[in-house]
Amino acid sequence: MNTDQRRIFDAVYNSVKEGRNMCRKFVTGEAGTGKSFVIKCLVQSITKELKREVAVIAPTGIAAFNIGGLTMHRLLQLPVEHKRGTPTYYPLFDAAIGNIREKLQNVALVIIDEISMVSNVNFLYTHLRLQEIFNSFDDPEPFGKRHMLLFGDLLQLPPVSDSPVFLRVSKAVLNKCVHAMAPVDLWSMFDYDELRINMRQKNDDTYKKILGNLRVGTITEEDTEKLRTRYINLISNNPIDRINKLCDYIQSLRANEPVVIVPTNEMCNALNQSMLARNNNEEIELIAQDHIDSAIEYQRKQAHKKLQADNDASMTAGLSRVIKIKKNARVMIRRNINRSLGLVNGTLCVVDSVIRLVT
Repeated sequence: MNTDQRRIFDAVYNSVKEGRNMCRKFVTGEAGTGKSFVIKCLVQSITKELKREVAVIAPTGIAAFNIGGLTMHRLLQLPVEHKRGTPTYYPLFDAAIGNIREKLQNVALVIIDEISMVSNVNFLYTHLRLQEIFNSFDDPEPFGKRHMLLFGDLLQLPPVSDSPVFLRVSKAVLNKCVHAMAPVDLWSMFDYDELRINMRQKNDDTYKKILGNLRVGTITEEDTEKLRTRYINLISNNPIDRINKLCDYIQSLRANEPVVIVPTNEMCNALNQSMLARNNNEEIELIAQDHIDSAIEYQRKQAHKKLQADNDASMTAGLSRVIKIKKNARVMIRRNINRSLGLVNGTLCVVDSVIRLVT
């Protein structure tokens, strides 16, 4: 560990070991400063030396997998957000809360990574669920009287269509989602700390400087000129010619397996289709098969809703009704399937084979 990492490790470890003062700390830092490394060191040391457990959670499947944890929604059974807005918080049934309570009874520290992507409402729900799990609603200590450690960079990705974690939840949202709970400012309860030593780009000062300037919006003319050396010149005004030129460039970098980020779903679909068309293997269509599990009198109504959702991926957790693939095509998993195997939302894979079920 470097001096930054050691300082944070010692502060959190000693709080858990001594148990006198609750640790509530937010640790930030640019990418490459070793936040994930500190998490792994804390988990190993607290588990082996103090014989206590650490709950490690993150807002997305890929973030949770990278730190050996679970998503917040899975571990704490938080309500799932759909297109129609923030879900209402409800206490769990006795059987469900009993199962979680048994699993987490020896947890001393809760670590949340990628906190920038956690909304203020989900942060509040995390507090409420921990209070529920550890039966501490009557105690003034928040978060179930557990030590809390937050990691993330608030200059990175914010929550999707929701307010950032550091804003107080409005009275209107409280009345709607928590049913007239008194306002609470959870974020102000956390102390600030920062990792400043970049370990990832320590041998590339130019790239490190550009990333640092981009992070805070102070990019220089020198940075701009350097980035322009990587500019892809799509000369033609014809959309088909432009996308073919982009596909040529992507294929020239195939050994590095680049991830291409574009601003809209429409552009993403067009690029994916163009790349797939260059694959000479057989095209296979995967068509969603929906089953409506409800009483007969509700099935007609639900069938109408299904038709509405067929062409609107925002109503189906981002999944399309029809997915086209080919052998050797690169794909991205869009749902959490098996965390232990790394099959989580955001994982990049290559189609090796397709097994057809004969019915």
